[in-house]
Amino acid sequence: MIANYASVYLYTITHWGDLEYLQNQYWFDPLFVFTTSVVAALAQTFLATRYWLLTKNKFITFILVFFIMVAAGGALASGAIIVIFPQYKDRRKVTIPATTWLLMEAVTDISIASALVLELRKLKSPIKKNRSLVNRLIAQTIQTGTAGATIALAVLVAYLANKESNVTTAIAYCIGRVYCITMFANLNNRKIGETWSGSLRSSNVNPETRCERGNQERSDGSDEYSGIPVFPTALVYIDTPEEFSRGSFKTNPKQGCPDDPPPKQ
Repeated sequence: MIANYASVYLYTITHWGDLEYLQNQYWFDPLFVFTTSVVAALAQTFLATRYWLLTKNKFITFILVFFIMVAAGGALASGAIIVIFPQYKDRRKVTIPATTWLLMEAVTDISIASALVLELRKLKSPIKKNRSLVNRLIAQTIQTGTAGATIALAVLVAYLANKESNVTTAIAYCIGRVYCITMFANLNNRKIGETWSGSLRSSNVNPETRCERGNQERSDGSDEYSGIPVFPTALVYIDTPEEFSRGSFKTNPKQGCPDDPPPKQ
């Protein structure tokens, strides 16, 4: 953001009409390229890590990480060339690394989104609410994955169409902000995944486990059990054990499963 503001202010206000100043690229241009590449790599690594945690697929994860590194390398090379050749007449020297950077940014975003969508489509549930949550996760993944790719492709097309124009720079100023917004969107919507995960796992509990959980729920006086994964072995793990003391698991004689024998008097 500082690099963007400095560029606009110095070119259009402080040195407005100064043709000699306008012939060069200054510290804010390589700073913009470097910091944008870091922001993009962080956002993409977050999503690649999410894919790894979901699938444990080493091969696909390695490919995604490789794409991220190639895109970051292209950006760093572009920034270094701008530092070495700051004059606008030498802008063509950055064609290959800049093309590599922008193209790989788009490929990386699309690849991560595609991998996540394919994996999410494998998750099936007979419960309508769970299917709806999965569809929401898929839609969110597509939206956040294609946003950065769209801007990167727009910058690449504008650059290849006219390497002497600054229209490319104007579009490129948006790409870092887009990655920040998509990153925040993924962080803010994590509750969707937690709700779906807890709901899907709870639906697989056998009747005895459900009844035991109901007794615990009533004895504690609470009906909120978000984030409790229940596995087919009927083991129940609670994320916040401090809320359930040992005494809270005592069963009230008046409570129990429908098929339980009547309590002894």
